[in-house]
Amino acid sequence: MFSALALKLGLLCYGARLVALGTITAGDLVTFLIYQMQFTEAVEVLLRYYPNLAKAVGSSQKIFEFLEQEEVTPVGTMAPHDLRGHLRLEDVWFSYPEHPEPVLKFTFVGYVDGNPIVRYGSDTGRVVPRADWMAANLDQEYWNGQTQTGLGNQQNSRMSLDNVRGYYNQSRGVHTLQVMQGCDLLEDGSTRGYFQSAYDGKDYIALDLDTMTFTAADVAAQNTKRKWEKDGIEAERQKHYLENTCIEWLRRYVSYGQAVLERKEPPTVRVSATEAHGFLTLHCHAFGFYPRPIDVSWLKDGEVREQDTEWGGIVPNSDGTYYTRASIEARPEDRDRYRCRVDHASLPEPQLFASEPESNLLTILLALAAALLVASAVGAGVAVWRCRSGKKQKGYGVAPCAEGGSDGSNSSAPVLSA
Repeated sequence: MFSALALKLGLLCYGARLVALGTITAGDLVTFLIYQMQFTEAVEVLLRYYPNLAKAVGSSQKIFEFLEQEEVTPVGTMAPHDLRGHLRLEDVWFSYPEHPEPVLKFTFVGYVDGNPIVRYGSDTGRVVPRADWMAANLDQEYWNGQTQTGLGNQQNSRMSLDNVRGYYNQSRGVHTLQVMQGCDLLEDGSTRGYFQSAYDGKDYIALDLDTMTFTAADVAAQNTKRKWEKDGIEAERQKHYLENTCIEWLRRYVSYGQAVLERKEPPTVRVSATEAHGFLTLHCHAFGFYPRPIDVSWLKDGEVREQDTEWGGIVPNSDGTYYTRASIEARPEDRDRYRCRVDHASLPEPQLFASEPESNLLTILLALAAALLVASAVGAGVAVWRCRSGKKQKGYGVAPCAEGGSDGSNSSAPVLSA
């Protein structure tokens, strides 16, 4: 504050001296001071907003560092590779034997192409729509029927969880039982189904529709396998649901939500790089795309480097779109030889993306401010020199500088040169 005031007083005193000597007019001095104040205010505004800009740059860097972290998938997680069909996650029971009542009892969620459509929870005791197009196309009778199914599954799951805990000789602790069943309607018209179960996050038992038998993951699961295969009814019941009921309702759901399910949203792609210990790791991020299937690969000199590429999973975003990444290690000097190739249904053709150069916002802002200061100083010197030339050299073709005036070849306002 004091330095700025001192600068203004210094300029005013020096300008008054030049006016007294007749080098410039009082109008020249006033005009210069006005433009100097405008320039100073512009620089102050730039510097005032810089801290927020620096915070934004730092935050964005942290976001991409988080996205570039390696994903860890627990053993036993049974996420299907393709969610184009009807994925139904049901019979999820959490048991807390040391408490008189479980904290979280039971929930199931239904999906179509990765989009949640229905949910039931023991906290509400009702099935509710998770998609607007489901609520708009199905009457109350449907929701009442689904609620009764949810109540029945809740009771059966409680008994199943108690049985499984007994197979593992467990009486205390927190335990979970998960059952996932669903069906896919493929582009060629064929269908497929799956039924899988997990206990405490590990594979427990699954149905093989080709052999109509159940595959047990360990010795404890053999008890459930023998029980379900005793009369063959359980396998037939699941087969009928997966190949008939599930497919029938999947077709209906797709027709109800066709506008949402068949939309195409292109990915936003960002390529970044991190260097450590003499190695460069290139990361290709694809954000906000739909539908789920996407092909992200790395090319070196136009050749696909599939074996050297590490892919992340295709994970859902809260807005119904997806995100994925692909990374590859390279030598720093080979950075420009790599391209990320992205192919998606929303793109007319596969696109290539190069690594983005690192930028430093502080350097850019300081360079910009320095350039403005230099330009201002140079402009001031040139303008005053031209004014002096106009007064001393007759016939030069440049009119003498006057208060409020300008010459035809120089539209800049007269400024002061120290």
